[in-house]
Amino acid sequence: LAKRHFEGASLSRYQLAVVAGNPRQVIYVSDPGLTLKSFDTVDMTAPLLRPQGRFGLGFRPRGGLVAPDPGPGDPQPEPRLFFNRPSHDGGANSSGVSWQLLARHRLGSINVEVNEIRYRNLAIAFGILLLMTGSIITLMLSTQRARALARQQMEFVAGVSHELRTPLSVIQSAGFNLARGVAGEAEKVQQYGTVIQTESRRLSDMVEQILSYAGIQSGGEHYQFCPTEIGPLLQQLLANYRETFEEGGWTVEQHIEEDLPRVLADVRTLQSAVRNLVENALKYAVAGKWLRVTAATAHNRTEVVVTVEDHGPGIDPADLPHIFEPFYRGRKVLASSVPGAGLGLSILYRYLKAQGGRVKVANSPGGASFTLCFPVLSHLDQADRA
Repeated sequence: LAKRHFEGASLSRYQLAVVAGNPRQVIYVSDPGLTLKSFDTVDMTAPLLRPQGRFGLGFRPRGGLVAPDPGPGDPQPEPRLFFNRPSHDGGANSSGVSWQLLARHRLGSINVEVNEIRYRNLAIAFGILLLMTGSIITLMLSTQRARALARQQMEFVAGVSHELRTPLSVIQSAGFNLARGVAGEAEKVQQYGTVIQTESRRLSDMVEQILSYAGIQSGGEHYQFCPTEIGPLLQQLLANYRETFEEGGWTVEQHIEEDLPRVLADVRTLQSAVRNLVENALKYAVAGKWLRVTAATAHNRTEVVVTVEDHGPGIDPADLPHIFEPFYRGRKVLASSVPGAGLGLSILYRYLKAQGGRVKVANSPGGASFTLCFPVLSHLDQADRA
């Protein structure tokens, strides 16, 4: 019967079994070695022989086998392989069936394979959905960052234009008055000369900041690292501001530990970093007129720590996470209308990072405190050898 109705390629693609009873017993298998467990998952089940001895397959058998009687007026059924709709419960709930025909594809149950393909497609679709969601989020973040950067750059251009225009206007006005002979007295000439010198230095500092930032951004900034003694460098730098402090009535405290170990640093950028903090104190802490610079070792003499403190307005806590971002200016700074482009601390942060150091900022009692941390030279040598 199997060969008659599963002849040729059909029989070679499927494995068949005939089972009966409950619990099931195997009556026939198409391949040697097949057991009832082999048909736990099947592609199709069909009643083969009912208890009354009538065949349940809807085909017209050959060789004199009795076909099912059609009902009154029913057309004669055409020969076909299976009559009933496949049962997905393995036939366990089929009532009144003595013999059942079970069929499964030789490569495995088609239903199982279809389910696996369905689950795989669902997983792929879910992965694509996650990827699209991640891409959209990344695009939105990139767009927001690009807008913020464009806004900062516009503010930078406006700020730099104002910063450059102001000293240039003062220098131009003083030069014009000197050329017209307005300042006839020697004292007046000296005053104009001082104004020109001050504004020229301010203009030079601004240009230096812009060039430094451009060099850092383009990767063209070059450093010349060498063993450096921080103590004498700080003393010389503060001595350069002695006249400014005296004229402004500033109180300056200087505490530099003796025998500080040397650090590996670029002298130019180190001076620029400390000078930036002193200049900020002169601009923003003018009401307090107090400055303290300390230098000492920390962490078992593995670091040299330079701290600059002032009695200024301090830093708004909301500004602390952004204080080292380029073009960023705090709320108190904007409210005070103090000129600046918001580049100094950003350049300082990148200088310290390039030299293996760190910078910390905090609100000290009555002002702000900036701390520069440099690894000592011997500690760096030990780290390199390790």
